[in-house]
Amino acid sequence: MILRASETTPLILIVENLHWIDTASEEFLAHLAASLPGHRVLLVLTTRPGWAVSWLVPPLTETISLEGLGAGDVRGMVRTLLAAEEVSEQLFKILADKSEGNPLYVEEILRQLQETGGIVVEDSEARLRSADVTVPATIHDIIAARVDRLAEPLKQTLQGAAVVGRRFGISLLSRILEVAPDPVAGHLRELHGLDFVFPSAQEPEPMYSFKHALTQDVVYAGVLERRRRQHHAAAGHGLEELYAGRIDDVVEFLAYHFGRSAEAEKAVDYAILAASKAQRRWANTEALAFFDDALKRLEGMPDTESNRQRRIDAVVKQAEVMFALGRHAEQVKALEAIRALTVDADPQRRAAWLCWTGFLHSLTGARPEVPIAYCTEAIALADLVGL
Repeated sequence: MILRASETTPLILIVENLHWIDTASEEFLAHLAASLPGHRVLLVLTTRPGWAVSWLVPPLTETISLEGLGAGDVRGMVRTLLAAEEVSEQLFKILADKSEGNPLYVEEILRQLQETGGIVVEDSEARLRSADVTVPATIHDIIAARVDRLAEPLKQTLQGAAVVGRRFGISLLSRILEVAPDPVAGHLRELHGLDFVFPSAQEPEPMYSFKHALTQDVVYAGVLERRRRQHHAAAGHGLEELYAGRIDDVVEFLAYHFGRSAEAEKAVDYAILAASKAQRRWANTEALAFFDDALKRLEGMPDTESNRQRRIDAVVKQAEVMFALGRHAEQVKALEAIRALTVDADPQRRAAWLCWTGFLHSLTGARPEVPIAYCTEAIALADLVGL
C-alpha cells in the first residue's frame, strides 16, 4: 500500500521512539525498509542512542546523531522560558551540569526551581534566590519531587493516569478514581498548566498524554503496590464496561491491566484471548508472550476444575503458534505435561489435545503408530459428539 501510494506522490513515514517497538511492527518496518530503493518514500525513525538493528545499515540508512544542547542553546532556552534577557552564571552552571544539554531536563529543573521559589527574575536577569538553593540529584528525583508537591487530588489523578498508560481518556480515568468526569477534567487542566500532561485528542472523547514517558514512569513507580493493583483492576473493569459488546478491540489492554491486578482468573482468561487475537494476526511472538503470562499465573492458582481447563486451553491453543515457529518438540513436551488433565476433560478439549499431540508427534520422529493412535482417538471422539 505504501509503495503503491508513493507512485502518485512522494511520502514521508515517521516512526518515533523505535526503542519501544513491538516485534510484529519491527518485522514490518524491516520488510518495508528493504523494499524502499527505487520508490519515493522517506522513512524517518527516531530512537534513543545505542539502539541498533541489523536492517538499518548503510548505504540504505543515514544516521543523524543529536547531541546535547550547547551552552548558548541552554542560555537561549532559559531566557525564553523565564522571559529574561540574562541568566546568572550560578543558575546557568546548575542547569548545564545537571541537564547535560538535555532540553527535557532543562525544563524540569527550571520547573523545580520555580515551584520551590528558587529562582527570581529581576532587572531582566534570571538568578538563584540564594547561594544555598539545591536541586535533586537526578531527573527522576526532580520529577518525583514535583509530583510530591502536588495537592492530593491532583496527585491521585496523575497516579491513576500513570496506571492507564502514556495516553489516557477521561472516561476510563474517572472510573479508576471513582470520581465524576467533570472534576477529573478540571484536575487534568491544572496538570496541563503544570506541564505534566497535555491534551492529545478531543474526539470521540477528551484524551490526554503524559508530557514524556519518563514522567509516566516516575509517577507510576511512586504508586504504592497495593493501590497499583487496585487501579489496574479498576482499569480492567472500566474497559469491560466501556467496550461491552466489542471486548475483542481491547483484549490486550484487559490482559495487561488484569495481569497486574489481584484478579488472577480474569488475568488468565484475557491473556488467552489476547494470545488468540495475536495468533490470528500471525503476531507469533506476542501470542506466545500472552500464553506464557497465562501459564505462569496459573502456577500459583488453586487446582480447581476451571483452572485445569484454563491450563489445557493455554497449552493446546499455543500449539498452532509453536508449529508455525517450528518449535515442534518443545510443544510436544508441553502437551504431554498436561496429559493427566485431559483424561477427564470435556470432548472439545480432549479431542483438540489428541489432535495436536498426534500431529506434532508425527513431525518429531515418533514411530508411525504413535501419532496414528492419538489421531484415531481424536477422530472417534469427534464423531461421537459431533465435533
